[in-house]
Amino acid sequence: LAFIGINAVFKSHNNAKPVPLQNFYSLHSWVGIAAICLYSLQYIFGFYRFYLQRGNGEQKEATKAWHKVLGKLLAVVFAVAAISGIQEKLTFNGTCTFVPDDDHDNASRQLHAGHESGKSTFDCNFGNLIGLTILGLVLFSISLFFPGPSNGQVNETSLELEELEELTAMDIS
Repeated sequence: LAFIGINAVFKSHNNAKPVPLQNFYSLHSWVGIAAICLYSLQYIFGFYRFYLQRGNGEQKEATKAWHKVLGKLLAVVFAVAAISGIQEKLTFNGTCTFVPDDDHDNASRQLHAGHESGKSTFDCNFGNLIGLTILGLVLFSISLFFPGPSNGQVNETSLELEELEELTAMDIS
């Protein structure tokens, strides 16, 4: 799905009238490409290691830990790409620009036609609300689907270490 989106962006930039737009001109485009590349690598490596059953148990456990951490990081990177894309669109539309009360420049008045001086528009507020919602949903899903050990909880690694310590203590005595 992401590759369909990238293809659509390239086509719209290259076929823009009267002059084609430049590709990769913003932070949004670079973060988006990085996110898609990292996700593709994560998917290919996870498919190789877990689905095709390559590697022994220790390698899979080590890979699983890194796979989870990189999954959390990728969720944040995708959120940054989405939020920066929303902000970029609002900036290009001119809907999130502040019009000072003392702005008497004719060109500026034309650019901000329909805006009240010193007030933000509905588009700006709605775009910012969507951005905050994306950020909140990503952070909530990370905490929900990838909970870390908290006080009072014992994770599997600490149990394994305790069992290992008990076994080594028995061997010594």
